[in-house]
Amino acid sequence: MDTLPDGSFVAASHLCIPDAVAEDTATVKALDVLTERFGTRYFRTEPEIEAFFADLPIVTPSPLTPQQTLVPCSKWYPTGPLLEHLDVDDYNVGAVAHKGNPGRTPSHPHS
Repeated sequence: MDTLPDGSFVAASHLCIPDAVAEDTATVKALDVLTERFGTRYFRTEPEIEAFFADLPIVTPSPLTPQQTLVPCSKWYPTGPLLEHLDVDDYNVGAVAHKGNPGRTPSHPHS
C-alpha cells in the first residue's frame, strides 16, 4: 500500500462464508454450486478479506447500500432494481477502498 500514490483505488472480492452459517443448508448448496462452476470452495473470513485493504477507507458501494464495509458483490450496482440475484451471490463479498484524497492533484516538483 505504501507504493500506491494518493488517489489510487484498491478493489478486491473473495468468497466469504460467515462462521454462523457454515452449516446452513443454503450455504452448503451455494458451496456445491461454486465447486461445480469454478472447481473451488476456498474462502476467507471477513477479517482476512478486510486485511487486503490495510487501513484504507472503504468506499460506499451504492446509494442503496450505505455501509462502508465488505458487502456481497451483488450490492455493487447503480441506482435501480437488481435484475437477478442468486443465493451464491451472498458469499462473494468485496469492497473498494481509496488512498488519500482521490480528487487531489499530485504536486509536481518542477512546477
